[in-house]
Amino acid sequence: AQNRSQQSRVGSLQHLDSTLAGIDHIVQGAAPQVQPLIANLRRAAGQMQGVAAAARASLGGAQEQGGLSETLDEMTRAARSVRNLADYLERHPESLVEGKHP
Repeated sequence: AQNRSQQSRVGSLQHLDSTLAGIDHIVQGAAPQVQPLIANLRRAAGQMQGVAAAARASLGGAQEQGGLSETLDEMTRAARSVRNLADYLERHPESLVEGKHP
């Protein structure tokens, strides 16, 4: 019975080691893609901000916009969120695999 218990523990440790090696392989494979992802997120955020600013400038005052102002404000907030995501991923690229830490 003790021999089976030892074999079970050894098997579990081997499985854990194999699992950790697999996770390490995934993280190493994702690492080169993080910087281009961050650059694309920042570019998208800048474009969203630019579209919102151009729309505001071309539409004039709030009366001519008819509710569009709220939409543009939401677009600006979304751009800020995308930029915040890019900043977070730059500081914590492992979160793409592990998730966000509380």
